[in-house]
Amino acid sequence: MNNLNSRKKNIKLIDLLGQEAQDKLNDLSEKYNKTLRSEITISEELVIDKDNLSLNRKNGSWYVQAPLYRKYTHEGNGSSEYDITDLIDTDIKLPHSITSYDTLCIDWETIKKKYPLAKDAVSSPNKDMLLILTSNELLVFINPENGIGNPSVRIPVASTENIILNQWATNEYVEKWSKLLGTY
Repeated sequence: MNNLNSRKKNIKLIDLLGQEAQDKLNDLSEKYNKTLRSEITISEELVIDKDNLSLNRKNGSWYVQAPLYRKYTHEGNGSSEYDITDLIDTDIKLPHSITSYDTLCIDWETIKKKYPLAKDAVSSPNKDMLLILTSNELLVFINPENGIGNPSVRIPVASTENIILNQWATNEYVEKWSKLLGTY
């Protein structure tokens, strides 16, 4: 990650985003990029690195974070540093080709009203299952459109645990996955 030359060989997230997202990232660059120090042999600047975007989750959906780097070079002794100082949240909508399914069957505001400690949530494409992550539990609701008063299952989790992906099996894939996992 710290070697700029090796990163140029990889597919970049920005290349998978539409023009509107790229425009928003350009706006972030205009807002955050600045020179902190410029001398004969020393330069230091803050730079939004659009080539090194990351995905994160918040409020039941995926979003893009743009790293803000401090770039330091000293031509006198040949040293250089490229360190992340912050991750800037964006409101960029990710395309279906990246997230696949990223919709909640019950809106985030309703979830937060019922479960104020909710950190994240995911729901199945068939809208027949909802999982809500709190700081200490993963709550599983079967047929959540009938209400989210009492979870069908409560799974204890550590406060540091997060949802990092969700994958759903529907239609003929339910049987295939069940056989593969030995649960059918």
